[in-house]
Amino acid sequence: MRMRCSLCGMTFDDADPLILYRKRRHESWHVPSTTYRRNAIWGSVLWIPLGDNPEK
Repeated sequence: MRMRCSLCGMTFDDADPLILYRKRRHESWHVPSTTYRRNAIWGSVLWIPLGDNPEK
């Protein structure tokens, strides 16, 4: 099943064996950081299930 980030729209496939690591890493992108500057949307990620259809 595909999952989409509610903040930026990036999608992930949960069949990936590293999906938990990838989602955690992606969520950290949306946390404000003073370590380095970047253009990112800040907030809490909600994972939106898309089903198996990659077109959504």
